[in-house]
Amino acid sequence: STLQRHSFPTRRSSDLFDFSLYGLWTLRSAFEATSEPSQADADAAKVWFEYAGDVLTKLSNEGKSFPAKVGAGGGSYVDKEWSGFNSQRLEVWQAALR
Repeated sequence: STLQRHSFPTRRSSDLFDFSLYGLWTLRSAFEATSEPSQADADAAKVWFEYAGDVLTKLSNEGKSFPAKVGAGGGSYVDKEWSGFNSQRLEVWQAALR
């Protein structure tokens, strides 16, 4: 299922491998689109926050970025000069979860 597929990388994000880009893409898909997220996207994003919320917050506070447009803002936020995690983006995601 979608939840199972996303629960493994979220649990591993704070370990040896860095799956944070997958988390960013999941959160972008769920919360930065110009339309309402699908239930699957919203559920997957919730799993990321459930298992790796502390890691996502840490990466956002540190401003972890990615090359080119890999970490760019989605849909409603394409005008932002985002290249990865940042505190403003984290606020957008957290507000969407409320």
